Order: sequence, then structure tokens, then C-alpha cells
Amino acid sequence: MLKLTLQYISICAPLFPLLIFIFKKSHFVLSKWLLFYLLISLGNDVLLIMIEKGLLVLDSYYLIHGFMMAEFLLVSFYFQGQKIFPSRQAYLIPIISGLGIAAYWYIVSCTSFAALNSGGCALFSLIIISYAIFGFEKLIRRPVPVFLEQTAFFWTTSGLLLFFSACFFLFLLWHHIPKSGMANSLWFIVHNGFNTIKCIFIAVSFTRKTDQ
Repeated sequence: MLKLTLQYISICAPLFPLLIFIFKKSHFVLSKWLLFYLLISLGNDVLLIMIEKGLLVLDSYYLIHGFMMAEFLLVSFYFQGQKIFPSRQAYLIPIISGLGIAAYWYIVSCTSFAALNSGGCALFSLIIISYAIFGFEKLIRRPVPVFLEQTAFFWTTSGLLLFFSACFFLFLLWHHIPKSGMANSLWFIVHNGFNTIKCIFIAVSFTRKTDQ
């Protein structure tokens, strides 16, 4: 019951920040990548539940592969826009993103397209965790004092860091848990719970200052 409840809450979670974005009229330029990410997340989860219920005939793993890469790129673009690296190192995120996508496809080609690429997903999560840490370091080192909880960047990055930290360990454990039973249910409960928390944090960020 808890697994099913959290599943539907997690599916609807992107609506929280999307509604706030609409009614608060958040700055589109600074939050566009987050907006696209939320829309794609919502669409992906709706399609997956339709496949699960037999309302749509489609290989879910191809959809998952596409979403994982889109998620990684959109979050990378977000951090690129926030300029977490010095201007002379601005090329790092595009290069890392390209290498990450190439590594993901290499792992898929060496395993199977009809299975979750847990190794590639864990790699994506680790890279995003690194982006978040560098972003926080830049925020803390600002010469002008800033109240962290008043900035959109703090809330967004905190939500992403929590979610992808959980995902990193979950994907590392994927092949070590049974595909049914309590352990499997717990895996999805933790994933959906942290996804909901991430969306709540992003929703809060849309109510804060758009600058760092």
C-alpha cells in the first residue's frame, strides 16, 4: 500500500513546482532547464504507468534509457547556466556530459537494451553529485555574505543532491536485490520518496530569489 501510494505521489510531484512556476511567474531564463526537466519527468512517469497498466504498448526500457540521458543533460545544463566553474573552465560540463552519455551507451551496448542500465545511472548520479558540491563551494565562497535559504540555487541544488545521492546507492544495489518481495518494494519506496522531496525543494526554489 505504501509503495503504491508513494508511486502516485511521486508521479504527481513535478506538478508542485510547475504550478508554483506558473502562479509565481518565476524567471524563465534561470529556471528553463528545471522547467523542461520537470515536464519530461512528469511525461515519462505518466507513460511508464500507462505501460504498466497495459494502456500503452511500448518497451519501457527504451523509454527509461531516453529519460535517463535527458535527465542527465538537462540537470547538467542547469549547472552550466549557474556557472559553477570559473569562466576559463566553462568547457568542463559539456565535455563531462558528452563523456557521460558515451559511457552510458557503451555500458548499454555491452549488456542489454532490455534492462536497466544501473551502472550508467549510478555514473550519472555521481557526476551530478559532483556538480552540486562544486556549486555549493562556489556559493559559500562568495565575497558578499548571503543567506543560503533565501536563494533559489540553494534549494534546487539541495533537492538534486539529496535525490541523486539516494539514486547513486540505489542503482549500485539494483543487481543485488530480488525483483520482487520486500527488498524490491523498499527500493521503489526510497526512490519515489526522494523524488518527491526533490520536487518539493525545487518548488521552494521557485519562491526564492533567482540569483545566487
